[in-house]
Amino acid sequence: MPAWSCMAVTGVDLAPPTLLEHLAIDRPPNPIEFLYDLVMKSAVFDVPRVYVLGPPTVDRKLVCAALASKMNLVYLTQESLKPETSSEQKRPPPSGPSELVRLMKDRVEQADCVRTGWLIEAFPKTRRQAFALRKAGIFPTHIIARMTKYFVGYYTVYTVVIDDPVITQRVTLRSCPEVSDILSEEGLREMVDYLGHVDLILDLHAKSYAKKFRIGHHEDAEKSIERVIEFVRTRQRPPEPYLPRVLLFGPYGSGCLEMARRLAKKFHLVEVDFRRELRSAALKDSPLKDKFYDIMRTSEPVPDELLVQVASERLLQEECVKSGWIMYNFPDSKVQVELLVKALEGFQVNRAVFLDATLETCLERMEPRRWDPSTGEIYHLKLRPCTEPKALNRLIQMPQDSEDSVKADHELYHAHCLDVKTFFKHQMQEDIAVEVDANSPEEAVFEMIQGAILKSAKMKMPQED
Repeated sequence: MPAWSCMAVTGVDLAPPTLLEHLAIDRPPNPIEFLYDLVMKSAVFDVPRVYVLGPPTVDRKLVCAALASKMNLVYLTQESLKPETSSEQKRPPPSGPSELVRLMKDRVEQADCVRTGWLIEAFPKTRRQAFALRKAGIFPTHIIARMTKYFVGYYTVYTVVIDDPVITQRVTLRSCPEVSDILSEEGLREMVDYLGHVDLILDLHAKSYAKKFRIGHHEDAEKSIERVIEFVRTRQRPPEPYLPRVLLFGPYGSGCLEMARRLAKKFHLVEVDFRRELRSAALKDSPLKDKFYDIMRTSEPVPDELLVQVASERLLQEECVKSGWIMYNFPDSKVQVELLVKALEGFQVNRAVFLDATLETCLERMEPRRWDPSTGEIYHLKLRPCTEPKALNRLIQMPQDSEDSVKADHELYHAHCLDVKTFFKHQMQEDIAVEVDANSPEEAVFEMIQGAILKSAKMKMPQED
């Protein structure tokens, strides 16, 4: 008996409910064009936008047919995107990810989809397609996915559903002309492909699961469908229209790590250490892993485009979209900044904080640090000295804390810092750059950054737990 998981994607619908709120908050230079774009992109209509994912079984078709019929949704499939051609000039269906996404974007922006909402069946099929849809500005309000990994569910649903002649007739005539071939080799191959990709697709919408339904028993099939429809009719909105999306810059020793942790805890943001994300992308099984291994075989540096892809994929995950984020250790240059800003279109950075610390301050903070390899403890010869005599002989200085390393990092940071600041000051819609004197005490630095984030995100201070 197959399990269907339904998720409400609550983190992507961040638009305030009225046009006036959009105007008051965004203050666009061209209000008429701005409002027109909002209407065309369905940013102010409370209509369902649904993905239905699953192998080519009758239960998937039944869910789609019921949702489209009872909720008056525009029913979209890859087949429906075929361009209309004459019988003499037949063109193949769109196959490339970029072409499919372009056609899908054009279709969902048409008046009927904007007015009543839409349902896309069996697309996206891969994580790459799902990510491309997000970058194109296509975001579902709900996702319904078949969550079984057993072929027995494939047969069980088919057998039970056709026992009901009413359901069978409706599904066969209206939405599933290929039911007779459902156990074909092609269908089985599509099911295997689906099971291999579904977890990667849903990973982009992590933490969005809301309910699970089981469809397959003859006596409660219709009831289960009604529960799915009721679920799609629900809408949940985030408590705030805007969330902080912060880039934190500074040389080694300026306090980026500590500030990021404190700010993430204070505002319930996702803390993103780019270096950690880069290591994770190079180790986990993904298309990026192969690219990294190919680069490691050469002496060439990692391309900026690949680094930006790692960063943007992380920042566009559901967790970051829903909660906001603060990222440090990237980008390092103006070129990387430009690429990242382009990749994050729609969920743009709203504050760039620069922790300006002198070389003397950085050396004073980092050079006296010592590490005990036996316990993992980190000490500071002046501020937190080791009091255990036996441990004193074990203490070593980590390579990144040496005077030469701190100086080199400081010089590298300042080589690109001015260009990056200039970009955020003059090439964004508004000046989002904030310069903070990181030579000040920690609490003073934290208060200055906190004030900058509150001003940028237009959000209220969260209640203390």
